[in-house]
Amino acid sequence: MSMAKDVKTAITIEQAINLIGTGRAQLIILSLTAGGYLAVCSEILVCVFSQEPCSQRWGVSKQGFAWLFFITALASVIGGLISGYVSDKYGRQLPFIIALGTSGCFGLASAFANSFWSFVLLRSFVSFGNGALFVVDFVLLIEFLPLKNRASFIILVTLGGSIGAAYTAGMAWLFIPNDKWKIFLICSAIPLFFVFLARLCFKIESPRYLLSIGKHEKALRVLDWIANQNAVALPLEDFTLVISNDAKKYSFFELFSKEYAVQTIKLSLIWFLQSTGYWGCTAFFPNYFTEFDAPVYLNMFVNICSEIPGFFFAMILINTRSIGRLWTLRIFSLGCMAALLSMTFFQTKVAVSVLSVISYFFMVPIYAIMEVYTPECYPTLLRGTMMSLVNLVLTVPNMVAAFLAARILSSSKHWLFPLVWAITYMLQLVIGMTLEKETIFSSLDEGTNGRF
Repeated sequence: MSMAKDVKTAITIEQAINLIGTGRAQLIILSLTAGGYLAVCSEILVCVFSQEPCSQRWGVSKQGFAWLFFITALASVIGGLISGYVSDKYGRQLPFIIALGTSGCFGLASAFANSFWSFVLLRSFVSFGNGALFVVDFVLLIEFLPLKNRASFIILVTLGGSIGAAYTAGMAWLFIPNDKWKIFLICSAIPLFFVFLARLCFKIESPRYLLSIGKHEKALRVLDWIANQNAVALPLEDFTLVISNDAKKYSFFELFSKEYAVQTIKLSLIWFLQSTGYWGCTAFFPNYFTEFDAPVYLNMFVNICSEIPGFFFAMILINTRSIGRLWTLRIFSLGCMAALLSMTFFQTKVAVSVLSVISYFFMVPIYAIMEVYTPECYPTLLRGTMMSLVNLVLTVPNMVAAFLAARILSSSKHWLFPLVWAITYMLQLVIGMTLEKETIFSSLDEGTNGRF
């Protein structure tokens, strides 16, 4: 009998997390990651709203201001690549904490820049931290979640980003017209410090990561913490964690191996087009509104707020078994394309204002859909690496879209601006239609591969 008691049941990390279920532990991780993404998006939009103040203070032209987007995007790429390597090599929490501290300190310092180029330098360090945080934020959360809650929680994190963007837009509306740009910059950096302090209080590593690198006891302790927080009586001492087939160690080039190359290329193209369309619209929508005498800061605030109901609509669709991840992506790509295409035909102040709101309703939740789908397609020790590639792909358009948008806006053909970005989302829809692998039922242990 004593020998029988020593026999433990083999269990994978996915099965353990599903048995424990969702509760207070996941809400803590959700608060940290949603707060992190809120802070990131709050800081990202600072550049968008800084064009007029930079022009007034330092005489920066539209083409000159585009260099801010280029250089900060380059810094974000570097931060993301480093973070992806560190998160798969040393864990998720270290780059998370460092990224928050870096972005917060330099975001605050940028309020005291005395020239355009010193402002660019300080904002580059902010973007370095933002890129690092983006890579690890969603990976950290998804590795704590049961299958049934995965999509909803990731969308809630991205919703936090929209709240951060709305916060920044509100601060811009409140302070910039009153010549209080410095206060605007300080207020935009504040959320980072709150999340940084909260993260220091909860230094929790991903149990999936710990098991994947062979630290079974530490993984069990994290699972025990999750069970205690969720008030679940799960006798983990009766189980032994087994390493699933996602524990293989990978290099960056594995993303382009025979097993993953097709899905990596297709997903990268969709991310690239999403970023191109978003930054092409967002970076110079304020200037576009002025062409129609529309209230710039009010319109941008309403646009960003329209993302919030879009996220809830995406949450409903993405969890519907008959629709899932892929058809939700296609529906939102189509909706955004239709709104921007309509804007090319209806060139009035009211039409442009209304259609821009509709475009944002569909546009930004595409990030959430892809942030759910992409990590589900890769195993644990390749997940952070893939997200670092995503960050690279996302920021390349940010380098050039601002220059392109500035050139398009210099044209007297106002319909050309929305048409270019409508074509971008049309291409995204076409590639989205070629995706075949639905992950709504997939375990993270599987390291999804197959037909893409």
